[in-house]
Amino acid sequence: MKELGKLCGREECTITSYESSVIFPHYTVMKKICTALGIPVQEFGDEYYTFVLSEDYESYLRQWRKENTKRFDEMESILGVCYGVYRSWEKGLRMTRESFDKIREKLI
Repeated sequence: MKELGKLCGREECTITSYESSVIFPHYTVMKKICTALGIPVQEFGDEYYTFVLSEDYESYLRQWRKENTKRFDEMESILGVCYGVYRSWEKGLRMTRESFDKIREKLI
C-alpha cells in the first residue's frame, strides 16, 4: 500500500481507505492506480470508473444526445442535467460519481 501510494501520489492510509471502500478515489487517481498495477479499470467492476475512463466517453455522450434529444431544453427534463453541463462532459470534463449515479439508468 505504501508503494502504491507513492506511485499514485497518495498516503498509505488513503490507499487503505480506498481498499476498504471508506472513500472512492477520484477518477484521475483510479487511472494512476490502474497504470501502477498494470490492470484495466474494468477489473475493479465499478461502472462509474469504467464509464468515465473509457476511451469513447465523449463520443458515447454525443451519440446519446443525438439519439435521445431534439432540443437543448430536453436534456434537463430527460436527465435532470442542464445542457451546458452535459456539453462540458462531451468536451472531456468527466462527470462526478454523484452525477453518474443520478443518470446512469437513463444514460446507459
